[in-house]
Amino acid sequence: MSGVTINLHVYGDSVTSEPVPVTVIPAEPEESAEVVSVLCPEADDPLPADPEPLDLSQFEVAEEITAPVNEAEEEWFKKRAGRITCSRFGDLMSTGRKKDDDFSETGLKYLRLKIAERLGSWQTISGAALTWGTENEAEALALYGVRTGAVLNSEPYQFFEFGDDIGGTPDALADDDGCVEAKCPYNPAVHINTVLTGKIPAEYEWQVAGHCLVTDRKWCDFVSYDPRIIGPHKLKIIRWERNDVMLKKLVEKLNLAVEWIENAMTKL
Repeated sequence: MSGVTINLHVYGDSVTSEPVPVTVIPAEPEESAEVVSVLCPEADDPLPADPEPLDLSQFEVAEEITAPVNEAEEEWFKKRAGRITCSRFGDLMSTGRKKDDDFSETGLKYLRLKIAERLGSWQTISGAALTWGTENEAEALALYGVRTGAVLNSEPYQFFEFGDDIGGTPDALADDDGCVEAKCPYNPAVHINTVLTGKIPAEYEWQVAGHCLVTDRKWCDFVSYDPRIIGPHKLKIIRWERNDVMLKKLVEKLNLAVEWIENAMTKL
C-alpha cells in the first residue's frame, strides 16, 4: 500500500489532508473506446475500508445559479452570467418537435435565461435534492481521490472559458489531464441504476463531454455517490474518454445557441 496526498477544493477554500494509506483501484476499460467503467469488486473481494471521513467543514460548494453572497462568489457569478455553461449543454442538444426546430422548448427556456442574465437578472435554484447534493459532494470527491489515487485540485471558484459566450466549472481537476463531475442523487434508485448499468446517465453525458471541451483535458470521470449505502457500491466511477467527433457536434450546436441569443438580443 502506498500513501497518497489528496488536495481537494470544491469552489471554496482548499484543504490538504495528511497522506492516507490506500490501495489504488485502477480503471478497467470496457469494450467501448469512449466510456470506461471503474468496477467495484465482488462481495468476496471487498475494497479496503474507507478511511475516517476527512474534515470537510470548510468546503463550500457553489450552487448552479445563485445570487452572489461574497466577493469570491460575485466574481464567479459574473464570469458565468450570460454564458452557456456545461451543466446545461444537454438541454441544447435536443431538437424541437418540428423538423426545422434547432432547440427543444427546454433549450429555448435556457437561452432566454441567458438573455435575462445579460440584462442583469438571475435565477436562484433551491430544493431538497440540491441541498443533498451540495452537502455530500465534497465527501464524494474525497473518496474518489482515495479510491483512484488521483490528485484533485481546483482553484477557488474556477471557471474555464471557451470563447466569449461558453464556459464551465468541473467539480475538480484530476492529475494532469483529467477532470471530475460528481453527482449525489437524492433518490437512491438513481445511483443504483448507474452502478448496475455502468453508464453515465444520458442527462449528464453532454455535461461531462463539455468539461473536456472547456478544460481541453483528455478525460472526465463521472462520479455517482450515495453515502447511505454501506460498502464499496456507495461510489461508482465511469470514465469518459475525449471524443473529438462528439465534441465537434457539441461545438456546432453551441454556436447555433450563441447565434440564437445574439439574434434575440437585437429584438430587444
